Amino acid sequence: MANCSSKNYTIKELCKAGMINQAELDILFEDKKSWYTISNGKEDWDNSKDKITEFTSAFSKVLSYMKTQKMDLRYIHFPHFDIDKYNLNDNSVIFSKCIFEGASYFAGIRLGANSQFFKTIFNGEVDFSHAIFTGYVNFNEASFAGEVFFYQSTFNGNVDFNQATFKDDVDFSETQFDHQASFKKTIFCNYANFEGATFAKKFSLYNAKIKKFNLLNTFFDDTNLLNISAYNNDLENGKVLTKDNFVNKETARLIKGHLDSHNNITESNKYFALEQELYFDELKDPNSTEPNRWQTITTLFLNKYVSHFGTDWLRSLIVLILFGYIVMIGYMAFDHIGWLVDDKDKSVIHFNLYQYLPLTLTMISGWGFLYRYTFTKDIYLILIAIPFIVLAFFIADANNLEIRTFTNYIVQITNPIGAFKDVELYKGIEFYATIVRITIAVMIYQFIVAFRNNTRRS
Repeated sequence: MANCSSKNYTIKELCKAGMINQAELDILFEDKKSWYTISNGKEDWDNSKDKITEFTSAFSKVLSYMKTQKMDLRYIHFPHFDIDKYNLNDNSVIFSKCIFEGASYFAGIRLGANSQFFKTIFNGEVDFSHAIFTGYVNFNEASFAGEVFFYQSTFNGNVDFNQATFKDDVDFSETQFDHQASFKKTIFCNYANFEGATFAKKFSLYNAKIKKFNLLNTFFDDTNLLNISAYNNDLENGKVLTKDNFVNKETARLIKGHLDSHNNITESNKYFALEQELYFDELKDPNSTEPNRWQTITTLFLNKYVSHFGTDWLRSLIVLILFGYIVMIGYMAFDHIGWLVDDKDKSVIHFNLYQYLPLTLTMISGWGFLYRYTFTKDIYLILIAIPFIVLAFFIADANNLEIRTFTNYIVQITNPIGAFKDVELYKGIEFYATIVRITIAVMIYQFIVAFRNNTRRS
């Protein structure tokens, strides 16, 4: 008597009713990993032709008994699969917790409402190109090991890819989503291409992780793009997004524009900086045909390293302090060679270059580590910076240097107010004063913009 043991209740009942025999039931759920070998990086199923024929026969028989009901195919372990061999169009099919061991072709299929691929494992390439899903479809927690194609597919109902994992490239280009599409906590381990896709209703990538992303010419309106992070070769923990996670600046711009329209300023600033980074890289390409290319490159260079494109006020503040010490070195150097004219103006103080240079360079080193911190956010850089700044005070004390007077004087000579007035502090080196104060004015403007962008509400 047949045992008819199976996790799939529907197919088990077919076996108990004598519609399929024990051998047919067993071959449906048998592990298929031993059915093929890898030859030149490709699967070779030639040694399992007879088994595949038996599987196809058993599977076709099961489908014939399910014509009048929802097709429950859960837990079946498939060899390489081609939908054209079977008549599944317009049926609601449950492939939940199935395993597709080889390449799987669903191209052009038309699946009925409530079709499910929940926790389905695809161990090879999967092709859903031009497929039509007429109602709700569930891909939650599905795992795709190979390349996946949904090119020009259509989802007429809601679709969920929540917590799904795409371990290779996935192509959703020119796909039509007529209702809600959810990719919450989905992991894209490689290239995710949504170019030209249309989302008529809500599109959610909340808490998704991406490796390389393309949203060029994608249309969406109602969407949740919060907490997207970069895939870090770790399925659990993501990292901060960088320009390397975007194929083009249009992708970052599209997300930024959408967040702007919803007054989500904090997230919008992040994507604006990424967009500018990508634009900067485009301009550095020797083949770029952008008008006024070098002028724009210079502007973006300053924006990046002074304020991270107007999003990091702390970097702007540190740059202001660093630049002050650098300016002081130049000022002392001009005084040392006699270019600075002392017209008996008591406001001019002469600092000995050799005495104050170690103090200045130590300060620059300390603040330089803090500046580096604004790029990497590595707390150890702060721990390195503090001893340098403390050391500068010890140097001043050991050499009887007036560090407070020295610091106050830096503020005086870098003060942009009255930049074009007759200021005796720069007599004889007026050209240096002009360069310094214009540069400082630009930096202060960068600081104001960055601070405003971090505090504005709309």
